[in-house]
Amino acid sequence: MMPKDSREIKGRVLRQDELDLIIAKALNQPDKYLTSFLPQLHAGLGPMEIKRLRLDKDVFLDAPVPPILFRGGDDDQTKNEARVPVVLGLP
Repeated sequence: MMPKDSREIKGRVLRQDELDLIIAKALNQPDKYLTSFLPQLHAGLGPMEIKRLRLDKDVFLDAPVPPILFRGGDDDQTKNEARVPVVLGLP
């Protein structure tokens, strides 16, 4: 039997209606915070993974299905090797 996690929960889970509102606003009225939320939501990432992205080496938004490569930035710090296609908002 797995022991219970005794850590305090510091946040809360967003409801589906909240997620829908954030996604719609990010797609229709993007700003730097909402835009960074989309790949976090899409790939289960945290702010540190987003912060380590290098726009010139990791983000390819000109492709038909644009991938973002999470390679850990210049420090090579990543949970695992991952390539996440960005599909939210594509027709």
